[in-house]
Amino acid sequence: MKKVVLNKGKQKAMKAVSGLSGIDSIAMDMKEKKLTVIGDIDPADVVSKLRKMKARRKERKRTQMNNR
Repeated sequence: MKKVVLNKGKQKAMKAVSGLSGIDSIAMDMKEKKLTVIGDIDPADVVSKLRKMKARRKERKRTQMNNR
């Protein structure tokens, strides 16, 4: 078994997508910046989950900048 070390953003993306039902495997290609999801799942669900995650992250950064 190999140990995979990801930075926080990539870890959160993997965690968000892995919570969806119907996924058989997930792979991330760091060189090409691609996330591959294999299984019986609607691609729109995966994209929606990642966009929501990114929007929340963006909002948190905006809030932190306003609090300074």
